[in-house]
Amino acid sequence: MATKINQLLKRWPPGTVALQSWLETEGISRKLSHRYVAAGWLERLGHGAYVRSGDTVGWRGAIYALQQHAHLVVWPGGATALQLQGLGQYIPMQREKIWLWGEAGSRLPAWFKNREWGVSVQFSAPRLFSRPVPDHFHYKEDGFIIEASSMERASFELAYEITDGDSFNWVAEQFQGLVNLRPQLMHGYLEACTSIRVKRLMLLLGDYYGQVWAQRVERSRIDLGSGKRQVVKSGWLHPELHITVPREFGGG
Repeated sequence: MATKINQLLKRWPPGTVALQSWLETEGISRKLSHRYVAAGWLERLGHGAYVRSGDTVGWRGAIYALQQHAHLVVWPGGATALQLQGLGQYIPMQREKIWLWGEAGSRLPAWFKNREWGVSVQFSAPRLFSRPVPDHFHYKEDGFIIEASSMERASFELAYEITDGDSFNWVAEQFQGLVNLRPQLMHGYLEACTSIRVKRLMLLLGDYYGQVWAQRVERSRIDLGSGKRQVVKSGWLHPELHITVPREFGGG
């Protein structure tokens, strides 16, 4: 049994969660997993989830298991994806917050939700795009890799979080650092985005900060809907995009 666990640990990246589904592919049955827990080699996180005894596993190591073992379409997005890429602005908080995204209708498993990861987790799984846009960022941790949103996709996820004046200002601060958004990808996202509000906000912020992509996208091909949209009451109504935002962003 010792030889088998040693072989397993060689293939198990430190700092990550291992799911029983993956252990099965390594020849470790559920019964044997329980024996390893009793022997002190493994610690059980929840149903079908384990860590090495004595190992320190953070939320990134849990995302690794969701992506590589459970094959869930879940990823760090928005401000978290930007931070992983060294982009965006510092967010002062008493407790670190991470933004996770998933494909429409997806859910986080109980072992992940019930675990204290030392961060506040916000999970969103809307149908933000009508079709897949193949674009992501590989974040390298010591010994393993997870997929996160590219800076282009993360910018849309940021805009999705805007619900009022405070969140608008916070997202606007993040946008200031996004000077290298790729026009071709941004156009693809604008065409595929299902939210009229998000598309209008993206164009407004891109114009406000004079970002190159906003000057190059073909706006005639982007469906911006009809009618008005409101982020704040008694704000400034953009004359072309017909969305009401804080006055300091154009209305004086």
